Amino acid sequence: MQVRTERIRVRRAGGGVGDFDEVEQRVRVVPHHGPVLSDVAPDLGPLLGTDKAISLRWLGWGTTHEARAFYDLARADSYAAFQASLDHFEAGLFNFVYAGRDGDIGYYPHASYPIRERLDPQAPPYGVVPGTGDYEWAGTLIPNDCIPQAHDPPSCRIWTANNDPAGVTADGDVLDDAFYLGGTFDYGLRARRIRDRLDALGGRGITLDDLEAIQADVHSGLAEHFLPPLLAAVASQQLSPAATALAQELAAWNREDSADANAPTIFAAFYSQLLVDVFADDLPFTFPRAGTDDRLFASLLTHLLAGEPAPSGHDYLGGKTPAEVLSAALEEVAVSLPKALGPDPAAWAWGKVHTATFHHPLGGAYDIGPVELGGGLSSLDAARYQPAVNGAPVLRPAVFEAPNARIVVELGPGDPTMRAVLATGQSGMLGDPHHHDQLEPWRAAKAHPSPFRREDVVASAPNPVVFRRGFPAP
Repeated sequence: MQVRTERIRVRRAGGGVGDFDEVEQRVRVVPHHGPVLSDVAPDLGPLLGTDKAISLRWLGWGTTHEARAFYDLARADSYAAFQASLDHFEAGLFNFVYAGRDGDIGYYPHASYPIRERLDPQAPPYGVVPGTGDYEWAGTLIPNDCIPQAHDPPSCRIWTANNDPAGVTADGDVLDDAFYLGGTFDYGLRARRIRDRLDALGGRGITLDDLEAIQADVHSGLAEHFLPPLLAAVASQQLSPAATALAQELAAWNREDSADANAPTIFAAFYSQLLVDVFADDLPFTFPRAGTDDRLFASLLTHLLAGEPAPSGHDYLGGKTPAEVLSAALEEVAVSLPKALGPDPAAWAWGKVHTATFHHPLGGAYDIGPVELGGGLSSLDAARYQPAVNGAPVLRPAVFEAPNARIVVELGPGDPTMRAVLATGQSGMLGDPHHHDQLEPWRAAKAHPSPFRREDVVASAPNPVVFRRGFPAP
């Protein structure tokens, strides 16, 4: 290992820029792997014991050319030029979509995908692999023409929502395909909802209003998927009066994660509790970090509730039937929810417990929020949260991931027509009229026109700011 010591200046709480302490950090690096993460992440200890360490290899540690990719993308005038631009996008992974003035469309989730020498189901590459030398990168990359992509598909539609782009998860094994592309894709509930909304529009022309309505969709894919098994289970079980009341409210729910409805709160508490009951004791290291992330657990849970064994053969249900596990989770929520939010159901509205706060670097009065939000883990208007896993899974789950901007665009023979809205506004200065003037339109998914031509931008700017080249000499 290469070992070095870095001195880091850490500002004291409440102090100024010059009010800091110097902290020494010992850094170890495995030359052909990367830095040792476990040196700075003590909570990895229970996983490793005392004689092991975890290092991370990533293409981004080396020289990459993302700036060149975006420079070329801004000048691409064809799908071929779009593809060539992305040859320079190497570290990380974005879902790039394309639309040309000639009417063609494309999709290209580009990154540099390393080919691995060994794909072992007992030590899969989406986890931690042994450092024995048998699991190295082969030194070559997946060829560009083997990366999932689409250009002018027969459906004339392209949609993407972090879902599996190539069907590699369809058989439950992401290691048996021609190339390994990844193992933690979104379950696909949001992508399916996009498809269904587009299908519902039929053959008529789609407008920007239609696209805004799709972005504002708060239909719960998780509820669509997991509520029927719950309702079927409770129909065959003897429930307490409190749990029966919750089941009745869920049965009458339209499965919309609306901010003013109680049922989304009940369902979120149930789903969180279900995952805790099924996985927390069997995956003590993984589960607390994943929480209710449907990307990791929804697929396996679907198979378990259908009575199918887990691919590993492990009995996650602990010998219980799916109906018993589902009913037990609802019974637990019937106790924990009133305890957490109070006995008055009027305090259970989803927007009251599902809030977002926009934190300013200066904090305090500069912060915006908390803001009540609809949507949820699997809605198109996504607002992801990380509930606690300490027996009360829904205790005011702060939203940590939501759209930071909403944009809809129509391309035609002339200039693009675009609407956009930021989550708060364009100014971080308290008292400025643009400090949070876009908050309500953003929450309602109602964007405003955004001009493209220079003269239109200048004409519509309410507060022009001029940046002059150079600075006066001291």
